[in-house]
Amino acid sequence: MIEDILKYHQNELMLYGFPILGTSNHPFSISLWVQRTSTVGGTLVHVSAQFNGAGWGTDFIGFSSGGQIVDAGYDGTVKNVVGPAVSTNVWTHVTTTFSTTNGVRLYVNGSLISSTCTMAYSASGAVNTLTLSNPRVTGCATKSIVPGTFYGYFDGFHLYSRELSAADVTTLANP
Repeated sequence: MIEDILKYHQNELMLYGFPILGTSNHPFSISLWVQRTSTVGGTLVHVSAQFNGAGWGTDFIGFSSGGQIVDAGYDGTVKNVVGPAVSTNVWTHVTTTFSTTNGVRLYVNGSLISSTCTMAYSASGAVNTLTLSNPRVTGCATKSIVPGTFYGYFDGFHLYSRELSAADVTTLANP
């Protein structure tokens, strides 16, 4: 079912050149499949203004110390959406969306878990780097996410320059 699986173990994938993530209040969505192989917390998606992970930075998606999936936004203060605990060795579809109207929304396996409601997004003002599997630096706004290396697998990572609808998310979670 899941093809072209990438395994990350004390490694990360860095993707550079995302101006929309550096633009305050611009809608976006991030969607991916994830399979945890460890119960340790960890960062799934980290966004930073500098290629080395320094400067303005925040973890957008990761795990709490209790294994819950956490989705986060930043409007000058940290806003969390805490979802269910995600089992190890099970594929889980995770989507986060943002718009100023709906705030940050967290979907797990196609179902809306919760949202922050209306909020702004205070971005870096720079072209950003996305880092998968590792926050690269400590001291960034991590919220309830336990920053650190994610142990497991990723697949089907997508970044959208719009807020996905609930129907879009359902389609992605049910290929």
